[in-house]
Amino acid sequence: MIVRRRGVVLGLVAIPFVSGGVGGCSSAGPVSDPTASATASAKRRRSTVVIEPPEGWQLHYPPAGAVGLVARVIRFPHVRKDEEGIVVGFYDHGGKKVDVEADMRRWVAQEGAKKYPDAQFLGMRSLGGELAAGASFTRKRDEGVSYAVQRWEVWRDDEGLWDFELRSAPDVSVIAPELIAALDTVTWVDVPPSFRCSPALSSDMDC
Repeated sequence: MIVRRRGVVLGLVAIPFVSGGVGGCSSAGPVSDPTASATASAKRRRSTVVIEPPEGWQLHYPPAGAVGLVARVIRFPHVRKDEEGIVVGFYDHGGKKVDVEADMRRWVAQEGAKKYPDAQFLGMRSLGGELAAGASFTRKRDEGVSYAVQRWEVWRDDEGLWDFELRSAPDVSVIAPELIAALDTVTWVDVPPSFRCSPALSSDMDC
C-alpha cells in the first residue's frame, strides 16, 4: 500500500496550570507579566508522542480520559485482545525528576527480578532526541500465553516520565523487527494529530 505523505493537522492538549495571583489592586504592587505567565504555562503542557507506524500497523490514540495510556501502535486491522505492538504511557510523577538509568536498573534488580526471571537491562538509547533506558523480559499471562517485552523509559523535563512497551505476538520469543525500528521515528509535538487512529501519519483515515 502506497500512501501519499502530506502534513498532519494538529490541535493542543494542555495540563491545567494554576498560577498564583496578586492579592490587591494597588498600583504600587507587583505587576503580572503576561509573557512570563504564558512561558510558565507552556512548560507544564504535555507534548503528544508521534510514532510512524510500519506498513500493516496503525497509530492509535485512546479516547479522552484514558489514564496512563496515551498512544499505541497496533495491527491494522486490529483484533480485540491482541497485545502485540507498542504501548506508550505517561506519568507526571508530581514534578519529581526521574533518573531513567538508575530507575530502570533498580526495576530490573527488584520488581523485574521477582516477576520475570529473564529480566535484563538493555542499556541506553535515544528516543526522539531524549535519553532512554531499557529492559527486556518475558511476560506470562494467567492463561499460559507468553510475550517477549521491551520497556523503555524517557524523562522529559517540565513534563514527566514516558514509558514505551514493545510486545511480541502471543507465544513468540522475539518482537517484530519493524516495531523495534519504529522507535527510531519517535517524535514529540506540541499538538496532537487530528485523527484518533491512522495506518500512516500521512492519512487522516479514522480507523
